[in-house]
Amino acid sequence: TTGETMAVVPLIDQAGMPFISLAGAVVIVEPVKKWVFKTPHSDRQACQRIFVDMKARGTTRVALISGAGGFDKSMRAQCLAAAKGRGVEIVADESYGPGDKDMTVQLTKIKNAAGVQAVRGFSDFGYSFVYVIFEDGTDIYWARSRVLEYLNFVSGKLPRGITPQLGPDA
Repeated sequence: TTGETMAVVPLIDQAGMPFISLAGAVVIVEPVKKWVFKTPHSDRQACQRIFVDMKARGTTRVALISGAGGFDKSMRAQCLAAAKGRGVEIVADESYGPGDKDMTVQLTKIKNAAGVQAVRGFSDFGYSFVYVIFEDGTDIYWARSRVLEYLNFVSGKLPRGITPQLGPDA
């Protein structure tokens, strides 16, 4: 994982031994490290490609849900950055803890918000994303306030230490 890779980087540097990580976060190779390499595409590349595909399909407003692990945090940061330059608006930015097993309440509330066009999600080992797409013409401030209402509603039902957050205007 990204967290485990980053934990061993000082040891790899000290040993002067090449290390190939199978994790995906861009922080593994940026900034460049003399002895550390990675094989899969980066989280930055994944976010950029997802947003290009979404725009081609006419989707420009999304919500993110990500976990608390190293790759989760890096993927979230890369998607927030990628959205800015691609005309993609982040309407909600959620996170969950490692012990969470079910996000039905959060997802149901987001899905049921007025003006939602679609909810899309994907996940892999250690991270998940959910996109909330509002209908064209939906007032962004109205939509954000609906999402915030639902987040406030579900926050009391979440495990201790989990605080849902609404992302910035992108």
